[in-house]
Amino acid sequence: MLLPSVVDEQLIYQFKYWDQKILDGMFHRNEIYTLFRAYSHQDRLKAYADAEQQTNKGIAVCITVSKANYCVWLNLRFLEKRYCLHSVS
Repeated sequence: MLLPSVVDEQLIYQFKYWDQKILDGMFHRNEIYTLFRAYSHQDRLKAYADAEQQTNKGIAVCITVSKANYCVWLNLRFLEKRYCLHSVS
């Protein structure tokens, strides 16, 4: 079972990207993630529970922590493997 990484938000690089709409992304340790959801400090346990749900689906997760909130990020490489349909020609 995969365990979520927990990282200080100052150690990541955040960016915006386009996928049918503008989305939030981040880069950390040679991996690219998309924002799943942001949580207040009061909802910290909900953030960890949602992260666990995603890891149980086989998706690599990273949780970032800042003074303002917790963010759950999903690894795009794992999402691509899970949801990408390849056509055979």
